[in-house]
Amino acid sequence: MSSTFDKPKSPPSHQPVTADTHSATGSSNVDLKALAQHLGLSKGTISRALNGYPEIADRTRARVLQAAAELGYKPNRAARRLATGRNEMVSYIGVGSDWMTVERSFLGALSNTLSSRGYGLMVSLADTMDHAETTMRQLIEDRRCDGFVLSAAFPSDGRISLALEHSVPAAVIGGASMRSSHTGALPTIGINDSAVLDGLVDYLNSLGHEAFAYFGCDAPQTIQELHSETLAASCSNRNAVFVRSIRSPVDAVKTPETLLLETETATSLTERATRILDNKPSGPTAVFCGCERTVVALYMAARDRGLSVPEELSIIGIGSSSLASWLSGGLSTVSWSLSEAGRLAADCVLAQVEGTASPDLNAGIEAEFLARSSHGPAPRIA
Repeated sequence: MSSTFDKPKSPPSHQPVTADTHSATGSSNVDLKALAQHLGLSKGTISRALNGYPEIADRTRARVLQAAAELGYKPNRAARRLATGRNEMVSYIGVGSDWMTVERSFLGALSNTLSSRGYGLMVSLADTMDHAETTMRQLIEDRRCDGFVLSAAFPSDGRISLALEHSVPAAVIGGASMRSSHTGALPTIGINDSAVLDGLVDYLNSLGHEAFAYFGCDAPQTIQELHSETLAASCSNRNAVFVRSIRSPVDAVKTPETLLLETETATSLTERATRILDNKPSGPTAVFCGCERTVVALYMAARDRGLSVPEELSIIGIGSSSLASWLSGGLSTVSWSLSEAGRLAADCVLAQVEGTASPDLNAGIEAEFLARSSHGPAPRIA
């Protein structure tokens, strides 16, 4: 014996759509057509408003978004991908062991911003440029993602060449001055820290410091060179002594198969920190450290020599650092928002993917000096 069940009926076109309109399974029946009828707008207008097209007035866009939220509208992502030819995925390709590659707040903000616009994030981390290039080329050929976010550029960066060769949307996270020399016409999310570093040299010089040093880390050579050159020029303008310690060129890129910048051993870091403090004829009394690992190495070398921080040695970190809250009194740092970097990178790539706006070719994140307890006046000479 068969049974007959009444099928749920869609509301007639004249009937207002409400949030209580559901199918038998409990899922929302509100599609693009129903939303358009509810608002008295065309489906095209609704679609453009939901996808952020600039020709839609802000008031209309707000009205559409509010109605979509209230009625439980869920876009048909499969249909949208078919119509736009997009996969709604963005790939982040990090290379090496620099601070940006696996920074949680950066990746979290990048992912959240993409997600809020209906896009997913694919993360690929590579130890070699050869690996990074192979991964990126495969993603481009398979059309598995719509755009790329690239960690700080290296000299002769194959990822940059691929993005330009295939005209794919991409943005680079790195120093603001790197765009012209390494990233071609790709938009760059730069860190505007040069003015802060210059101001710090002036400030520390006023506290009696006349000998400075820069202690580089595992970051790409271009970033280390940028910081080092800025500090060297600042010291020269104030007739101060400047010493720099950057990874040897032998550690940098030679061929695509070699490690780009292999993580430096604790022994090597300690040796470099010791050479900085033992520099003759005048050892530095203020040292800028390029990453957390150099901060730790310098603290250990200072302890071994009986130097107290900050009474006999001032230490300034460069970059957002979790060590700031762990060290006694806190680490004084030149810092910036990695979350802001992630948000800007997502916005920059999606502007290219969706063609909604012209991306800023050299967007910048402002740095600031967070004064804690690892710096102070220069030690008095007995």
